[in-house]
Amino acid sequence: MSQESSLLALNSMYQFIESRVSTLHTAVEVSTCFDLIVDDLDEEEEEVP
Repeated sequence: MSQESSLLALNSMYQFIESRVSTLHTAVEVSTCFDLIVDDLDEEEEEVP
């Protein structure tokens, strides 16, 4: 494998990994927001006599 083709392969792998990390980061943010909403709902239910 030539240096140029190796560089292209590494670049493709980097872009793939970067897109997956970005997707994971977004999923974690959504999950965190969902957890906060559920916690707020739980607290509101506990306050009702």
